[in-house]
Amino acid sequence: MRLINEALAFSLQIEGTRGMVVLESQVPLQRAALDFQSAAFHMVLRHNWSGPFPSFEAWFPHARPADITEYERTFVGGTLHFDAPFTGFTFSAELVLQPVPSADHKLHQLIRRQAEIMLAELPPAATVTQPVCELVTTELAGGNPSLSHIAKRCGVSERTLGRQLEEENTTFRSLLEDLRRRLSLRYVRSSGLPLTEIAFLVGFSSPSAFHRAFRRWTGATPLDYRRRAGAIRLGESPSGRDED
Repeated sequence: MRLINEALAFSLQIEGTRGMVVLESQVPLQRAALDFQSAAFHMVLRHNWSGPFPSFEAWFPHARPADITEYERTFVGGTLHFDAPFTGFTFSAELVLQPVPSADHKLHQLIRRQAEIMLAELPPAATVTQPVCELVTTELAGGNPSLSHIAKRCGVSERTLGRQLEEENTTFRSLLEDLRRRLSLRYVRSSGLPLTEIAFLVGFSSPSAFHRAFRRWTGATPLDYRRRAGAIRLGESPSGRDED
């Protein structure tokens, strides 16, 4: 897929007896663009399908339009779902096991090798973790650093964002926790801001919740940590152990 469009991710997933094709755009798209994307995938597959086209369901993340005539005309025989958790299609998982009548294994191996060479020449794909961290940082102080809100700002579903982060060996919860920890240590150590203000800046609802989290991270209270950090700057030998 990266050879065709780096902004689009395509995945085939099997859950029980159902198969899913999920189309995930890395950039926010308007409804017309999402619909065109789904229609293009469907029409190409339908054009190349051998025999009667199987039953399927088409999923759209936007609200149901007042007139769905064009949807019914494009996705003939399919069940339409709007306000869905993802963009894509579902179908019987048994279809995945069916052989492709026009398959040419030698040609496939040749094309696959060429595709792998072209992929190796592409620059590394951008990660999801960094922009998510940036969005969370902007939302911590009085905003909404929740998974649902950050996923909405990224233009994807909560499930999609969670899976993308898992592919980068992390989770939204661990990112949020680590970001709060690092910001808290930096503010307490270097800013001179009141502790109550720091608690607000890193997204805690109360100073007591901030103090409990800080002690869990460092084994010390914010005030003790600040004093030890000040002693280090003055060249003294503070007791205890700091985490950074």
